[in-house]
Amino acid sequence: MRGLFDQLATDGWNGIDVDPARFNADMEAMALEALNEALPVAELFATPAGQQVLLWLMQKTILRPPSDEERCAKSAEEFAILKARRDGQNGVIFMILQALQVAEGGKAAGQMKPD
Repeated sequence: MRGLFDQLATDGWNGIDVDPARFNADMEAMALEALNEALPVAELFATPAGQQVLLWLMQKTILRPPSDEERCAKSAEEFAILKARRDGQNGVIFMILQALQVAEGGKAAGQMKPD
């Protein structure tokens, strides 16, 4: 993963012309790293108890309707703080769901191939 970023950091603007072979190798390494991170997550949530926990987490976060506090924020600052808190909670669930997708053979977010 660091190879692509190291190349961009040291080559300046010339680093934008990325070597396709090196880019592909970096992307494959990133995909393998994502898969290695995702497999234990998938194993954890593959059990009936894991499925119940995942559903519970989703109900408490991304499926939860906005609270009265969120709907009745008295200022933009208050709304932003409440929104940031909720986004942080939701972000954890999105990471879990992404890991499950990767473990099932889906692409990791950000994984791409050069044209």
